Amino acid sequence: ATTFTVLLFLTAGAHILGRWPRLKSPIDTFAVFCIAALVFWCAPHAGEMFFYRPFLTNYVYGLTFTLLALLPLRTTGALATDWRFSPAVFLAGALGGMSNEHTGPAAIAIFAAAFLWRYRQSTSPTLNQLVGAIAFTSAYLYLFFAPGQSARYEGLATKTSLFDNVWQRGWVGNLWILIRAALPYTTTLTILVIVLRLAIGRGWFQAVSSSQRVVAFLMLLAAQAIALTTLASPITGDRLSFASTTLGLMAAVVVLVAALSNQPRRTGQAMLVAAATAFAFLGWCLPIYQTTHNEFQLRAKRLLNQRDRDLVLMEP
Repeated sequence: ATTFTVLLFLTAGAHILGRWPRLKSPIDTFAVFCIAALVFWCAPHAGEMFFYRPFLTNYVYGLTFTLLALLPLRTTGALATDWRFSPAVFLAGALGGMSNEHTGPAAIAIFAAAFLWRYRQSTSPTLNQLVGAIAFTSAYLYLFFAPGQSARYEGLATKTSLFDNVWQRGWVGNLWILIRAALPYTTTLTILVIVLRLAIGRGWFQAVSSSQRVVAFLMLLAAQAIALTTLASPITGDRLSFASTTLGLMAAVVVLVAALSNQPRRTGQAMLVAAATAFAFLGWCLPIYQTTHNEFQLRAKRLLNQRDRDLVLMEP
């Protein structure tokens, strides 16, 4: 779990910076710590996402593999073109595509839009961009049409169609899902803009290049696309918005890193705050979830030691 959590934030940092983070660089280290701190504190029910194994596997691992598969689109050089990276990109695409149904359509749309843009620029996709797209799309179709889909949640997916799920909630219910998904990163972006204006002045916006603004906008667009996909789901819950929240927060860090890139003293101060915030979250959550884990182990042991049809009383 720890390995994949670190890998998630390193991969998110790579998307933010446009290259794999160099941890000897203060601004790269800041980007990684900053996205970790924001996700820990802003993502709904972050404790469950990182410490409850089913959610961790399906959503955190799934997003990590999806971001890895998309990385050849964001970076240049060997990762995008070298065949020696192709097996790793293929594996990431396959695992990301099979992770969950809610991030898949947005990721496939990103691949399609990137290839269309390259076609209009009269350039061809690189080797690993194609490998990632083929692996991810194939794996997602395998997941979507898997026979076991009809058995999940007591066959809930067979009782309503995708259109019925959207229609039955009504426009208020659907709008509320979109608002809840966007609230963490829109609030963060608003606070960030205010802080940058007060700390740096009007010049902070000029420090953000046009390409960085485009990257931030596309991340926000992808975040909302994932939220739109969840409208068709027969189930709801904050866990479904984890990927969209993370992408929205990555957009905020793109802006923050750009604004602080020529402010070494402020970068150091912000890095200390981000690191302290991330470790404070872990210091707060770990004892809670360790206690919960021990309680669960005791309950499971009591259940396993009972005979069939015995009544077992559990403390609340």
